[in-house]
Amino acid sequence: MKKKASSLLSSKLSVKKSPVHGYGVFANQKIKPGAIIEECHTLIIDNHDDVINYYFIHKPDYKLLPLGYGAIYNHAPQPNASFIFDQDRHIITFRATRLIKRGEEIFIFYGKEWFKTRDIEPNIPIPFHGYDFISTLFRFFIVVFVSILIVFSVNQINGII
Repeated sequence: MKKKASSLLSSKLSVKKSPVHGYGVFANQKIKPGAIIEECHTLIIDNHDDVINYYFIHKPDYKLLPLGYGAIYNHAPQPNASFIFDQDRHIITFRATRLIKRGEEIFIFYGKEWFKTRDIEPNIPIPFHGYDFISTLFRFFIVVFVSILIVFSVNQINGII
C-alpha cells in the first residue's frame, strides 16, 4: 500500500507570473477575511550574508528568511493580507485582511523600513491615510470630464449647441 506524501505548501495557494513584479502568490480558492493564509517557518541568516535580498525580518544580529511562499508575496500600498511575526517560534503568519477571490494575487505591505534597508524606492506609492488619494482624485476628474463630453455631444446632436 503506497502512501501519498503530503505537500509542505498549501494547496490553496500557487505561484504565478505577477503583473506587478516578477512572481507573486495567488489564491487557488476564496479566502475569507481574518483567515490564516499561511504560517511560514523561518531560517535565521547571519547579518553578514548579503547574498540574499528576500529576508523578511531584520534584527541587529540576524535576518529571517521565510520558507513556504513567504518570500514571494508582493508589496502593495493597499494589501489584501497582513503578517505577524511570532518571535518565540520564529513563524510568520499571513492573514487575509479582506475577502480574497480565487485567482487574485495576495499582497502585503512591506513597510517603509524594508525599502530603506535596501536603499531602494518603492515601485508602488505609500498609501495616504489608507487609500490612494491622488488615484481617487484622478478617477473623479475623469468621470466629470467624460460626463461633460457626453452632455456636450448629446446637445450638439440635438442642435442645442
